[in-house]
Amino acid sequence: MSLVNDVVSDSLAEVSSRFKELVLPKVITKDLVVSYVRKALRTRVWFSLNPYQRALLKAITYSKVYIIRSRVLKELVSELLVVIERGSFRGRALWYGLVVALNMYKYLLQDWVFRVESILYLGINYLSNPPIFRAYG
Repeated sequence: MSLVNDVVSDSLAEVSSRFKELVLPKVITKDLVVSYVRKALRTRVWFSLNPYQRALLKAITYSKVYIIRSRVLKELVSELLVVIERGSFRGRALWYGLVVALNMYKYLLQDWVFRVESILYLGINYLSNPPIFRAYG
């Protein structure tokens, strides 16, 4: 049973790392954080965040610093931005598209050569199916 758990955790770690690569830009700026705060409020992800996480995002939006250079702060903020992005429909479609691509093509793919459009197509196709027909849910 632990072998199955190891395979699932490895797959989930690979999907989450690829999701971060697709969604997040290399440089995190104040304007980017402001737009993600607006997106979090619009998609109601803001209210599911921890009060400390909300305070961190608000502090960045009110600060005078334009680019986040600290490695630790950049990692914390990038994790929050990933949580906010997964709350949107595009984020969920990308996440499920990566999961479906990994499950369907795990023996054919040595490295991820999919375009973002094809991953979005797989994810939207998965999300638009009724829950009874979702194969990987």
